[in-house]
Amino acid sequence: MPCLHRFHKELLPKHPVELLFIGTFNPVWDVKKGDNPDYFYSRSANQFWCILPHALEQHCLIDKSKKEKEEFCIKNKIGLSDIIYCIENVNETDDGNDFLMKGFKDEDFERKVSGVYDLEIKFFTEDLKNYIEHNKSSLKGVFLTRKTKKGVDRIWKEWLSIKSHCGKLEIKTGELSSPSPRGGGIRNKIIEWRKALSL
Repeated sequence: MPCLHRFHKELLPKHPVELLFIGTFNPVWDVKKGDNPDYFYSRSANQFWCILPHALEQHCLIDKSKKEKEEFCIKNKIGLSDIIYCIENVNETDDGNDFLMKGFKDEDFERKVSGVYDLEIKFFTEDLKNYIEHNKSSLKGVFLTRKTKKGVDRIWKEWLSIKSHCGKLEIKTGELSSPSPRGGGIRNKIIEWRKALSL
């Protein structure tokens, strides 16, 4: 059975959105002894709910409930989504796929066996482009929560398709430093995000 996105029913925001943040993937399969988030970017190590509110001159939400995070998004016209809808050729009981339940990096989705991609990914790109098209009058910016394409060629190709679509609609886009603990201090990320979000 494919591994769906944990929040596959919530990948398209239903409230008015001015700023759309796109990540990569969050598997629906639970970690038996671990971090099973109840909302986007809510794994314990992720700093999104500290970085974004501070970038918008508001209080940190990193320890707050899903409801409080949703209310923040509605109030501030923030939309959250991801670029991968599911991994199609995996099985929860197959040991080779346990990385989805133990923690992973985006680079893991690009692994190859004999020169062929190991994972069949169903991307959410066209749905996101349609969403952006239908909300072009209110959207001010669309941002990927990843800074570079290093090691993620397929994901980056999908992002560039979204970015090109936004360009045609004259919607600002940008790549932001990852909210994961890797890649720099939180203070620098807040400053960077604040600058990028100043539309």
